[in-house]
Amino acid sequence: MLVKFEESCRVIERKAGEDKREVQVILTDKGKDLLNEGVSLIEDVLSHYQLDKMKIIIEK
Repeated sequence: MLVKFEESCRVIERKAGEDKREVQVILTDKGKDLLNEGVSLIEDVLSHYQLDKMKIIIEK
Protein backbone atom coordinates (compact mmCIF):
# COMPACT_ATOMS: atom_id res chain seq x y z
CA MET A 1 0.00 0.00 0.00
CA LEU A 2 2.89 2.35 0.71
CA VAL A 3 4.13 1.80 -2.83
CA LYS A 4 0.79 3.00 -4.21
CA PHE A 5 0.86 6.15 -2.08
CA GLU A 6 4.47 6.75 -3.05
CA GLU A 7 4.39 6.01 -6.79
CA SER A 8 0.81 6.62 -7.95
CA CYS A 9 -0.49 9.24 -5.56
CA ARG A 10 2.85 10.91 -4.77
CA VAL A 11 1.67 11.88 -1.29
CA ILE A 12 4.56 10.27 0.60
CA GLU A 13 8.28 9.67 0.27
CA ARG A 14 9.99 6.73 1.94
CA LYS A 15 13.53 6.71 3.24
CA ALA A 16 15.30 3.76 4.78
CA GLY A 17 16.84 4.24 8.18
CA GLU A 18 20.16 2.90 9.37
CA ASP A 19 18.42 -0.25 10.59
CA LYS A 20 17.10 -2.18 7.56
CA ARG A 21 13.79 -2.76 9.37
CA GLU A 22 13.22 0.97 9.80
CA VAL A 23 11.29 2.94 7.19
CA GLN A 24 10.67 6.67 7.49
CA VAL A 25 7.55 7.99 5.76
CA ILE A 26 7.51 11.69 4.93
CA LEU A 27 4.52 13.60 3.57
CA THR A 28 5.15 15.42 0.31
CA ASP A 29 3.68 18.88 -0.26
CA LYS A 30 0.79 17.18 -2.08
CA GLY A 31 0.32 14.83 0.89
CA LYS A 32 0.26 17.75 3.32
CA ASP A 33 -2.32 19.54 1.18
CA LEU A 34 -4.56 16.44 1.06
CA LEU A 35 -4.20 15.92 4.81
CA ASN A 36 -5.11 19.54 5.53
CA GLU A 37 -8.11 19.25 3.19
CA GLY A 38 -9.26 16.11 5.02
CA VAL A 39 -8.85 17.73 8.42
CA SER A 40 -10.83 20.74 7.21
CA LEU A 41 -13.67 18.51 5.99
CA ILE A 42 -13.77 16.58 9.27
CA GLU A 43 -13.77 19.78 11.31
CA ASP A 44 -16.60 21.13 9.16
CA VAL A 45 -18.71 18.02 9.80
CA LEU A 46 -17.94 18.04 13.53
CA SER A 47 -18.84 21.74 13.77
CA HIS A 48 -22.47 20.79 13.10
CA TYR A 49 -22.58 18.75 16.30
CA GLN A 50 -22.08 19.60 19.94
CA LEU A 51 -19.00 17.40 20.25
CA ASP A 52 -15.71 17.89 21.99
CA LYS A 53 -13.11 16.98 19.34
CA MET A 54 -10.43 16.17 21.89
CA LYS A 55 -12.78 13.84 23.75
CA ILE A 56 -13.42 11.91 20.52
CA ILE A 57 -9.68 11.53 19.89
CA ILE A 58 -8.95 10.43 23.46
CA GLU A 59 -11.77 7.86 23.53
CA LYS A 60 -10.45 6.03 20.45
